[in-house]
Amino acid sequence: SLDNENLVKMLSLHVLDPYVVCFSEMLEDGDLRDHLQEHGTFSEAETQAVMSQVLSGIKELHAHGIVHRDLKPANIVCTLGEQPVYKVCDFGFAKQLDTDMSSPNLTTPCGSRGFVAPEVLMHKYTTKADMYSLGCICFMLLTGKLPSASNESRDVEYREAGVSAEAVGFTEMLLKYQPAERPSASEALAHPWLHPNRNEETTDCST
Repeated sequence: SLDNENLVKMLSLHVLDPYVVCFSEMLEDGDLRDHLQEHGTFSEAETQAVMSQVLSGIKELHAHGIVHRDLKPANIVCTLGEQPVYKVCDFGFAKQLDTDMSSPNLTTPCGSRGFVAPEVLMHKYTTKADMYSLGCICFMLLTGKLPSASNESRDVEYREAGVSAEAVGFTEMLLKYQPAERPSASEALAHPWLHPNRNEETTDCST
């Protein structure tokens, strides 16, 4: 029932006992992990495009009460070009929440090292765990490194990479230790850093 341009689509499913074979759409230019290894960090403009599109897909998942639980650069595939397209893939760890989506009712620790939210290791989490993982991805795109638990160490990495204050604010918002302090996908999508042209719109009042 999910239909979002930033989620990889499953084309068909075949049960071949004892296997289940899934065919999904293919994006031609690999994943973000490949591009980080080959080209290093992303520019802020490139990172804004990635985060906007990925958040669009995650917003759709969360609206249906689904937690991805394994967001990382290797699970974001892309087609590059004049208008790059980024899509979330690999839903093997995805889990449907119970009715109360604000209650921390997921308990199984899963995900990939370096991208797992603190509360996942405490066996009690919600969709906000995905938001922390997105913060890790954003930090890596901007600095080329995984975020340290230390605010001071992260500040050094931001300065060395020349990251703007607006980008730091966006990333740190996602990396809040307390899940309740992190934004939802919808709230993150509204952050000013993702809309750099909004403040440049002016009206000619000279006449």
